Amino acid sequence: MPLFYRSLPQESGLRGQYAPPDEVQSQYWIALLAVLTGIAFLVNGAILLGLLLPLGGLAYGATNHASVEEYRVKLAKWSNSRICLACPRQF
Repeated sequence: MPLFYRSLPQESGLRGQYAPPDEVQSQYWIALLAVLTGIAFLVNGAILLGLLLPLGGLAYGATNHASVEEYRVKLAKWSNSRICLACPRQF
């Protein structure tokens, strides 16, 4: 599919149909920053904030990781798919 997609002219209507999946940015640093900030609050005596912030950071990191993995699977499927030039089918 990548070769077929690159061979399409810019004004082709098929570029949207056969485009690669939208990239998802991995933002693990936000989760890491939340966990480290929560640990700092915990050490300084803010128990509730010190527990909630790392939990939120871990939850954000887990959802971000799942969306990045989903993107990688979609990209691999798109890269390995083929298109029949005689009929408009992908396989």
